[in-house]
Amino acid sequence: MKKNVKVQKDSYQDCPIRNVMSGFSDKWSILILLSLKSGTVRFRKLRELVGDDISDKMLSISLKNMERDGLIKRQVSTMPPVKVEYSLTKLGEELFEHINVLTKWTKANMSAINKSRKSYDNKINS
Repeated sequence: MKKNVKVQKDSYQDCPIRNVMSGFSDKWSILILLSLKSGTVRFRKLRELVGDDISDKMLSISLKNMERDGLIKRQVSTMPPVKVEYSLTKLGEELFEHINVLTKWTKANMSAINKSRKSYDNKINS
């Protein structure tokens, strides 16, 4: 007689890797981190650095998520004109060092990845 074994899956909140990685593994967060490495940046300049295809809303959401995780700091000046600036926190700088390794690996291997993708696509579409 078989017993029904219920397998308990980790929930998103219970898995530290998924929980933390989801905060900066979206389409924009790594680009934002790379853009902030040079120092404090205003919102408009940050949007320019990240790319024209990010909307103000998406940039704002990504920034809020990274601020919530302690990766970036948001500073609002109280003197007119009001300025909003963003910078990396110590935690964000530490993460950047790891992201930088991934960035170097990506640049070094992009050609091989593109070649593999093309070969795979040709094989699938044949």
